[in-house]
This record gives sequence, C-alpha cells and structure tokens, in this order.
Amino acid sequence: MLARSVGDGPTPIRRFVALAVGSCAALRPIEQDPAVETRVMGLCLDCADAEQMADFYSTVFGWEVTARDDAETRMGGSGWIAMRTDVGTSVSFQAEEWYEPPVWPESSGHQTKMMHFEVGTDDLAAAVELIVQSGGRVAPHQPPDRDQSQLRVMLDPAGHPFCVGLFGT
Repeated sequence: MLARSVGDGPTPIRRFVALAVGSCAALRPIEQDPAVETRVMGLCLDCADAEQMADFYSTVFGWEVTARDDAETRMGGSGWIAMRTDVGTSVSFQAEEWYEPPVWPESSGHQTKMMHFEVGTDDLAAAVELIVQSGGRVAPHQPPDRDQSQLRVMLDPAGHPFCVGLFGT
C-alpha cells in the first residue's frame, strides 16, 4: 500500500518535477539578444511505445495528455504524444521503430542516456513503490558512491534512467 494515492492532489514528487522542469524552462543565457526571446518549451523523449510512456508519466506525476497523432496524421515515427506538466512545460514521447534503450550504467560503444530527470520526494520508499507499480523499475546498477537510503536510480518503461532522491540530497 502506498503512503498516498496519485489522485489525492499534488504529491511531493509532482511538485518537485514541476519546479525542476519549470526552472529549466525559465533559464536563459546572460548574453541573449534582447530582440529575440528564446526559451525551452518542452522536451521530447524517444521510445518504442509512446502510449506506455504516457501512461507511466501520467500515473507517476499526474501529467495530462494535450496532443497526440494517429495513423492518418502521423508524419513519421510510430506515434507521438505530448503531455503538460504542472507548470505548463511540455514533455513529449516519440515512438520510433529503431529505438534502443540506453545502457545503464553507461558503457563506451553502447547507447547512452542523453539526459535524465532529477526527482525529489519526502518518502523514498513510497516513491520507488509508486514508480514500480506504474511500470518503471529500479535500475540494476546503483552508483556505489550514493547512499541508497537517500537516492535511487530508476528506469522508466522505455529504459530512460532518472534519479529519485529525498529533498535536499
């Protein structure tokens, strides 16, 4: 049994991700040309199954699907779904037939991760349980220099690694 259910409103996990995604979206280089405004509007993750990824991230973080393609409107790939986070930043999933999950831990000559989410929580055990029940898994390799009672490396359904740690770690 989880310490809290996903439908009970914003969980500490969702609040942290919203802040982390929002912070990244708000960062701008100091040298930016004042005549041209640029900012990150979203992030797209490649995967083998966009539906599976949308289900996972919706369950874990409460994100909503805002757009998707279908067989008639598809312009490439094998499916695309966009989701809105708590702060409005878009996270999309692009299914590709050629997708290969990243290898964790990273190894030269193999597909490596290109980015990862940093997720905070006030209850690591409950967060790990929620992620596993939602289709994610604990990464088989945990960095030996990290205290597993404070931080865990997890994998989403497509194999993307992300970190879940207690707030402040």
